[in-house]
Amino acid sequence: MALVCKAKYRDDAPSDPFELLCIEIVPPRSTPYFAIAWYRPPSSPVGSFDRMERTLANLDREGKNTILLGDTNCDFAKTNSDQQIENNARHMANVYGSFNLVQLVEEPTRVTLGTATIIDHIATTSTRNIIKEEVHVVSLSDHYMVYCIRKFNGAIEKDHREVKTMIVKHCSKNQFLFDVSGIYWSQFFQQTDDIDVHVNNWSSLSFSVIEEVHPERKYMSLRNVALKLVKTSSMRTRDKLKTAALISKSRILKDAHRHAQTRDKSLTIKLKRRYFSAKIAE
Repeated sequence: MALVCKAKYRDDAPSDPFELLCIEIVPPRSTPYFAIAWYRPPSSPVGSFDRMERTLANLDREGKNTILLGDTNCDFAKTNSDQQIENNARHMANVYGSFNLVQLVEEPTRVTLGTATIIDHIATTSTRNIIKEEVHVVSLSDHYMVYCIRKFNGAIEKDHREVKTMIVKHCSKNQFLFDVSGIYWSQFFQQTDDIDVHVNNWSSLSFSVIEEVHPERKYMSLRNVALKLVKTSSMRTRDKLKTAALISKSRILKDAHRHAQTRDKSLTIKLKRRYFSAKIAE
């Protein structure tokens, strides 16, 4: 995440001692969201829930999604339908309800010989963005490992936007062999035993010879090629579905638009692969 997202510390917790860390994660070209880690000691007074409510209220004003994780020491487990929830868990459930947080963990996170409790929570205001949540059994602690995977929609900027093709069908085979045989290859193998270095040297020298023999090359933008290859009618259908979905807010039209996007993307990849393979084969 550190490679593609920015994160900044948020000092939204009350000034009194409070074991809470809040950061704002800012993915590229995507909506920021808050991640809160909170540890509530078992002996904490009821006032700790009030402090958490004030923290969530400060963040809620910004209208961004929130993920709260941590050991709350509020047991959300029930052994049967008649068992009443404990007071701390009831307070925690009220906090979650006040800020539209949904607690996702349903398996025990701390198991002893006589108890099985759900005191480690993952709560979020947007369940559709959580792809997976899991309780993983580990022996390093008396608590199991609890984690979640969040959907990431931001596109990662790629450096490589062009592809270079070289036409070698008119290359002189004899001239190429003559130039390659004139390279003193043994000097590179004597310098090091690293196979990666050998491969890089061989590749750079071989291609330098090819460029000298026949330097004709073409540069093609991947984006331009993609736009030429995708059928215009398919793109128009996709755009019409998007417009209709935004106006009607229909779930069916949204799914149809998403399906059209996936179809066009898959078609673009296939056609680009076929296009470049044909160009290289020429």
